[in-house]
Amino acid sequence: MSATIDELIHRLNIERDKLNAYFLSLSPEMWFLIAYSENNPWMIRDVLAHFVSAENEFLKLFSHVVAGGRGTPDDFSIDSFNAQEVSSMKAESTESLLCEFLAARNRMIAWVASLDPNDLEKKGQHPFLGEITVGEMVKMVTLHNHLHYRDLKKITHTEDG
Repeated sequence: MSATIDELIHRLNIERDKLNAYFLSLSPEMWFLIAYSENNPWMIRDVLAHFVSAENEFLKLFSHVVAGGRGTPDDFSIDSFNAQEVSSMKAESTESLLCEFLAARNRMIAWVASLDPNDLEKKGQHPFLGEITVGEMVKMVTLHNHLHYRDLKKITHTEDG
């Protein structure tokens, strides 16, 4: 059974608050711990930059699909896109990135709240999962962030609280 608009909003809110609390708990040094070391290493601050970029781009993509668009182009390279986006935010402070993430998440929540329930069943091309419904795409936003969050907690040795 598909999630309702209210359930999706609830998940987005809960996950936003959890991530905000986690990032606020980090010491200044922790932001520079290596989170992922493949090819182009990402520090924890880079993962937050990735959240900002992904949230903003997902909102554009989902809006496009609801408006009748196809979704992600076939020639889209998720790895190239992520590397370019994160690199473009290297000079931003962690405080600025966190504010941008919260603002982007709040825009996502407002957009989901504006949907008609039938919009959740519209299908489009997701950059990683292929053709799925808008409802599934929105659910994937929280799952995507949760997977990274789980990795970050291992690096910083923090517990859910």
